[in-house]
Amino acid sequence: MAREDERRQVEQAQALLNRALEARWRQWKGYVSELQAELAITQAEDAPEADLTETDAPVRRRARLDAATRKELQAVVEARRQQWQAQEEQAAREAGQPARDSEAVYAQLLAHIQNELDGTAHPAGKVLLWDAGALVTYDAALAQAGTSEADYLTVRGGAAPLGRQALLVGGAAVAAVALMIGTVVVFFGPSRPPARADADTLRVNGVVMTPWAVDTAAVGGVVDAAPELRGLLPLVWCANGRARDAAEPGATVVLTGTAAVRRFQVQPGASDLALADCGATPPRVAAKAQLVAAVTAQDLDAAVLRSLAVWGPDTDPQAIPATQMQVVLTVALPDAGGGTLILADGRRWAATRSRAVDGGTELTYLVPLSPTAQLAGWELAGGAGLPQLLALTVPAPTSRMQLLRDVLLVQIGEPQPVVREGVPTAALTLTLTLDAHAAPLTLLASDLAATAGGTPLPVTWEPPALRPGQTTQVALTVPLPAQGGLELALAAWRVRVVARDA
Repeated sequence: MAREDERRQVEQAQALLNRALEARWRQWKGYVSELQAELAITQAEDAPEADLTETDAPVRRRARLDAATRKELQAVVEARRQQWQAQEEQAAREAGQPARDSEAVYAQLLAHIQNELDGTAHPAGKVLLWDAGALVTYDAALAQAGTSEADYLTVRGGAAPLGRQALLVGGAAVAAVALMIGTVVVFFGPSRPPARADADTLRVNGVVMTPWAVDTAAVGGVVDAAPELRGLLPLVWCANGRARDAAEPGATVVLTGTAAVRRFQVQPGASDLALADCGATPPRVAAKAQLVAAVTAQDLDAAVLRSLAVWGPDTDPQAIPATQMQVVLTVALPDAGGGTLILADGRRWAATRSRAVDGGTELTYLVPLSPTAQLAGWELAGGAGLPQLLALTVPAPTSRMQLLRDVLLVQIGEPQPVVREGVPTAALTLTLTLDAHAAPLTLLASDLAATAGGTPLPVTWEPPALRPGQTTQVALTVPLPAQGGLELALAAWRVRVVARDA
C-alpha cells in the first residue's frame, strides 16, 4: 500500500511538472512570435519603398505574459542577442569582411529560437526552451493536432485565431500538447536529413519538408522488408494483404529506418499513417494509425564518459588560440574518433585529434572560449543504425594556475649566495615532478614569479618540458634585494629566501 501511495505521489508530481513546463513552452512561443512580429513591422517601416507604396502592414502581436515573466524572457533573449552579435563581429574580423547588420543577426537569432521551440533545431527532434536558467529539452512523444497558434498568442490585430499549426513532419513535433520530460541536454545541430526522399513535398512556414527514410515496416508480427510509402500527411504505407489483415484496432505499427524508429497504434479516425491497398484505383485505406512514439537516437549511458577536461588559452598559449578553449573527452568506446561535439550555440565540432586509450578513445576539440559552464551533447554516428547521443556539461576552462596546482609537485634545494656581474644573487635548484596521470606540460617563464615587497624581480631560468611521472631539476638565479628577502611562487609552492646577513 505504501508503495502504491508513493507511486501516486510521483505521478502527481510528474504531472504538475509537465503542466508547468508546457506552460513555459507556450510563454516562449507567444513571446518569440511577438518579437518576430515587431521586427517585421520595423523592417516594413524602414524599407526604402515604404513611403512610395501601399501594402498591408504586418500584423502586430502581443503575448499574454505577466510583468515578471516578460522581464525574465526579455533578459534571456537580450543575453543571447549580445552573444550572437559578438560572434558575428568576431567571425567578420577573422574573415576580413564587414559584419552583417545587427537587425539581420537578431532576425536570425529569433528564427533559431523558433526552431528550438518547434523541435527542428535538435538532431533528435526534441523541443528546446530556456527554463530555470538553463536550456533544456523535452520529448514530444505524442503530437496532438489540437494545439493551435491561438493557444499561445493573445492578440492578432483583433482577428480570429489562426488555423491549427500542429503538424507532424518527418516525425518531428512542430507543436505538441503532451510534452514528456526528457534528459536535460543541449543539441542544437540541424535536423538529420533522410537517407532518401520521395518526390512528395510539404511546405511548412515556407520550408519544404521531405519524408523520412523507412527501411522496414511491421504490424502485428507481419514484416515488410521493402515497404512502399507515399505522401506525407498522412503517410501512406502500401501494405500487402497480410499486413492489412493484421492491422486490427490497437495493433502496433513500427516503421524502422536509419534515422528514426517510429511506433504507431491502429485507431479508428487516426490521421498520421494509413495502411492502404495501393493496387486499387484509387488506393483503398484498410486501417489508420496514430503516432505514439518516435526514437531518432539511442541515448548513451552516462558511464560511457570517463573524463572531461577543459583548458583555456592560458594553459597552453602555443596550442590554444586566445579566443578558444580545448575540450578533451575520454569515452569508453573504441574507434570513436568520429564523435561530434555539439555546443550551446548550435555549432557542431569535429575532433582536432583522437587517440586510442585503454578500452576507449580520447578526443580533443578546439571550440570557442566560454567563461561559464554550458550544457552540450556528444554524438556518434550509428553506422547502419541510429546515432548515439550522450548528454554532458562542458565546464568553464581550468586556469593555468589551477592546472599547475593540481598536477605539479615542487621542491627546493638549499639556496646558494653568488655574485653575478657585481649583483648579489641567489642560486637555487628546483625539483619538479609532474603527476603520472597528467598530460605532458611545458612550463612558461611567467609560471614562476619572484617578488620583493610586491615588486617583481627578474628570474633567470630555462622553463622545462615535463613528462608525466618524471622528475626534472631546474637551476635558476634571482637577484637578492638590498634589504629583506624575496618570495618565489610556482603552482601551489611558495618560499621566502632571506640572505643570512640580512
